[in-house]
Amino acid sequence: MPAFLDENSFETTPPPREPPKQKDYWRSPQLKEMYDLAHKNVSYLKTALSRRKQTHEGRRLEMAYEVPL
Repeated sequence: MPAFLDENSFETTPPPREPPKQKDYWRSPQLKEMYDLAHKNVSYLKTALSRRKQTHEGRRLEMAYEVPL
């Protein structure tokens, strides 16, 4: 009988799957620190931009420089 038709080959069960491990998203604390700092800078820039839009000078600047955020 050929090996691929062995009667025991159909009874093998796959090994039990391990639950997925929680992936450590931040590989290093420095990376998380850089992300937090960048996030803080972006939110500061958005706040500054919205404050600038409220002034007349800011409205003129906004027309001259379109800043995509």
